[in-house]
Amino acid sequence: LGYGRDFVSDAQTALDDRMRVAAAYVDGLIYANREEDAGTYARTLLALPAVLEDATPLRVAELRYAWVGALKGRARYAEAIEQLDLIRDEFDSDIDLRRRGWFHSDYGTCLRLLGEYSRAQTHLATALECARRSGRQRTVAGVLQAGANLAHAMGSLSKPLELLHEAQLLMVEGGGDTPFDHAVELQVVREFIQLGRLGAALDKLES
Repeated sequence: LGYGRDFVSDAQTALDDRMRVAAAYVDGLIYANREEDAGTYARTLLALPAVLEDATPLRVAELRYAWVGALKGRARYAEAIEQLDLIRDEFDSDIDLRRRGWFHSDYGTCLRLLGEYSRAQTHLATALECARRSGRQRTVAGVLQAGANLAHAMGSLSKPLELLHEAQLLMVEGGGDTPFDHAVELQVVREFIQLGRLGAALDKLES
């Protein structure tokens, strides 16, 4: 009987390991700008009864979340929300606050792009709380950028810059010089231009 339990445990571990590799593979396809292939791969796996019935719920949720990235890349935000709804309980109970923060940030971003600003605010507030509690500056900065995008979409003149400046301070403390840092810099420039502060925009570009 003990051997039987060990066999079941080993099989479960092997399946979960394959699921983690599958989610990483989907992420890799997205990074290579192959969102359609990523979506097809994830959708095919998630249609297999063995995956849904035998893999642990968290591993299934991780694969669905990777698929969300592919859907976002194809601007299929309503479908992304459908997948996020299916895995929300798993991520809301996740002890990894950083991952929970990214989940709600992505949820809020999809809602923003669908024009559902009130719901987006709720999810981004949750995301920011989780990010701050995680102590991960990069995560906090990422959520602040998402909040700046929402504030801009809602027509705020001052809030986007306020959130972006806080994000930049965190990135300076982290000593980073990444594509994300540069994206935020350009976002700040765009906000200055939006406000008619062309001098400030030029100073930022030249700094």
